[in-house]
Amino acid sequence: MGSPNPVYSDRLKALGYKIHHETLVKLDGTPFVYNIHATNRTLNESHYETVYDCLNQLIFNRLETECGMVPLTVPIDAQKGEPTIPVLMTRNALKEPRPLLLLLPGSNQSIGYWTGKIAINENVFKGSMLEYTHRAHASGYSVLILNSNQNSVATGQIVRGSEDPVSHVDYVWEYVVRGAVTESVCVVAFSYGGVCIQKLDRLRKLKGVALADSVHHRVRNPVFEKLAVNFKCSDEELGKNLGLDNVGVQTYSSGTSDHGHAAIVAIDEIFKFLKNVI
Repeated sequence: MGSPNPVYSDRLKALGYKIHHETLVKLDGTPFVYNIHATNRTLNESHYETVYDCLNQLIFNRLETECGMVPLTVPIDAQKGEPTIPVLMTRNALKEPRPLLLLLPGSNQSIGYWTGKIAINENVFKGSMLEYTHRAHASGYSVLILNSNQNSVATGQIVRGSEDPVSHVDYVWEYVVRGAVTESVCVVAFSYGGVCIQKLDRLRKLKGVALADSVHHRVRNPVFEKLAVNFKCSDEELGKNLGLDNVGVQTYSSGTSDHGHAAIVAIDEIFKFLKNVI
């Protein structure tokens, strides 16, 4: 793994933190703590959001520098001055015949995160999508990381085609994924990401969907039901067959009862599933 961009490392340092062995710690090596003030909740929340934003920029940069990811702005036909947002993809991903893996976050997460809470409090590499991207590239996949939770820009303007998470995923599938050379597309979707992929149609290239504690619901989509498996929260051993859910999706244990850790703990089983569907 490469080194984080020094600009963002300096920003972390100015806040009193550094990354040590993929863990966010204070400059003296002690753990990050949310409560920097005993009674001022507003200050604590503001500080946390500042750290989150700084770490998010660092993760975005590491996906570019370590993984060779490049930003693609959507909408792809944006007019001058129109608000856009980035997605991240492997360089030349749309021109390569090798399988394309889409990574979909849950709700309220910035691009490149599975869960900011885990990235900040436990492990930057695992709480972000860095581990999945490294593993995917080593396994022969191109990667496309979606940005489903950024639906507007700083001015408050709504991004066309990304008005909400479902719309964003639909737009990227329609105008980016469908035009890719590859005939093999797989998805890893965490939490509400499962709902976003469930509502897609025109899924000719889709080969498999690995869900991590998805919150999908009863909306009839035979393609989704056939191609998806869900590694749901459970105290059972990782990978144990838990049968079909009420939508008809095959479920397995994610090996953890903690929602936020589902995609992280189940990574080996998820990549085993992906290998078997290509």
